[in-house]
Amino acid sequence: EIWPFQWRTAVIWMSSYFTSNFFTPLLFYFHGPVVAGQMGATMSLVASLSAMAQSWTVSKGPRFGMLVSRRQFGELDRLFYKATAQAVGICIIGGLALLAGLVFVRAHFALGARFLAPGPTSLLVLVTVLNQVGYSQGVYTNAHKQAPFMILAVVGSLAIGLLAVGLGYFFGAWGVSLAYALVQVPLLVWVCVVWERCRKRWHQTDALQNDDRTGI
Repeated sequence: EIWPFQWRTAVIWMSSYFTSNFFTPLLFYFHGPVVAGQMGATMSLVASLSAMAQSWTVSKGPRFGMLVSRRQFGELDRLFYKATAQAVGICIIGGLALLAGLVFVRAHFALGARFLAPGPTSLLVLVTVLNQVGYSQGVYTNAHKQAPFMILAVVGSLAIGLLAVGLGYFFGAWGVSLAYALVQVPLLVWVCVVWERCRKRWHQTDALQNDDRTGI
């Protein structure tokens, strides 16, 4: 019962390599250690921001699972939307603070040269904010023991990797950040469509099964 769900989840996690760890070695190969180091340091900050925001939804995972097992879908959706809004809000506030701090540090301290300029960093932060919706939906589907985003994750990761190679070669960190945004933004729309369809199908199917059992 667990394996069909687990292997899809494993594929999703492996595909995330092209949305995080791939950028630094790519820039190192094309543009040297300075730009690669800037990307690595900036991605570490952005990843920390994302992890902080995700805690608002990841921590609700057990609660989501319990509500699914009890078929309390109304309460599940209410808690999901609330947690997602909190995660996005925290990420926006944290992202603005990160950008403001980056501008200040780059203007007044030599340490600032170790990070990317505000332009490409803004793209990374924007994608991180939008990704909070997708992360929340992932927690929601996991609570149903389903992984409908596997194909989307693989296609998106490959697209990011290929586009990052092309744009990164010509435009450096700007190109890699732009490739990330150009794929992740439309991909999120696709993810939302799939999530909404799955949510309706799962809950409608369960409601029909309940009606059959009660003779309604």
